[in-house]
Amino acid sequence: MIRFTRPAAVALFALAASAAFASRSIAPPTFDQESVQRHQGASRLSMVMWYSTTMFIQRTSATMDAASARQLGTLLDGYAIFALVDARMDADASALVSQDHGRMRASATLQLGDRAPLAVVPEQALPEAVRVAVQAMRPMMVGTLGKLGEAVEFVVFKDGDKQGRSLMVPDAHLVATLRFDDETFVWRLPAISLQPVRLDRATGDTFPADYEFSPFTGHKLEATK
Repeated sequence: MIRFTRPAAVALFALAASAAFASRSIAPPTFDQESVQRHQGASRLSMVMWYSTTMFIQRTSATMDAASARQLGTLLDGYAIFALVDARMDADASALVSQDHGRMRASATLQLGDRAPLAVVPEQALPEAVRVAVQAMRPMMVGTLGKLGEAVEFVVFKDGDKQGRSLMVPDAHLVATLRFDDETFVWRLPAISLQPVRLDRATGDTFPADYEFSPFTGHKLEATK
């Protein structure tokens, strides 16, 4: 039998207690994480990246001043921009091969709430500022995704309300559904990353806004402000 001195026993008890009551909080996703959705199988990768106006301005803020960023936001407002990826493994399963970009564009639709689905705006019908913004993103995607960047197809939808302001924004209250080919991607807004975390008052653990109960204790979670 192993015997511990009293100080050692006290220290071990304290260590066990701290482990038992250590925080088991789960951090909410970042907005970047929420913006990207993917379906991946053994031989296919389908992915959608939503470029909200807010995100686009943040990613280009290093190259422009605040006034230019605000102007860009005004010019892009009323349009929802997405990057689609649909790639399959080649015959010998050694590389991902991009699927037909024209088919991806032709099949893509965006539905906001119970409104009628929106079709992709033809590139030649886009305002110059939107077209230039999309063109600027293409090399960024290739730089980020490498060879897979060649499988990216950008699509733009006119999602403005009667005043021309975008309906699909991170803090909107709606369900946005993007479909292309046989794939469906859904965003339930407002974004989880923008909402207050939820609290297990008995333990102090916090969880993302879409959790109703603690997965560790089963306790009903409370909203925080």
